[in-house]
Amino acid sequence: MKRSIFMVALMAIILTACAPTETGTPRIASLGSYQDVPTTEIQDVGADDLKQYDALLITKDYIEMSDQEQLKKQLNKLDMPILFSDFDAKSAPAFLTTDLPLADIDMPGRGEIQMMHKGAAFFAIPDTSKEALHELYEKIARISK
Repeated sequence: MKRSIFMVALMAIILTACAPTETGTPRIASLGSYQDVPTTEIQDVGADDLKQYDALLITKDYIEMSDQEQLKKQLNKLDMPILFSDFDAKSAPAFLTTDLPLADIDMPGRGEIQMMHKGAAFFAIPDTSKEALHELYEKIARISK
């Protein structure tokens, strides 16, 4: 009995060790210019063309040049991770979940890259000061739904 269990465990270890260790490269669509990531020419953010990508990267300059209300509606419909780049003093979650325009959402120290997916937010720099949080909450509280 012990020998059978040992042989099964040994086979499991051998098969696991032989599994491929490489993973695929993520395909990221980019709206706006970010380092060496190729810019995607997608006019409609909710387009079926985005289904071929694993995530969407949006830069602050792209948002500032677009119709922000329309963009928010389209982004909130997406079922993929959304990376916000160059947002060092802005809060992407506040941009997506409030009626505030990007220019009114200041949150120093939030992080250059932020990610939203299904309502959850992730930050490249997780530390935020109490002052910055308080300032953001005050601005959000001013918005009446």
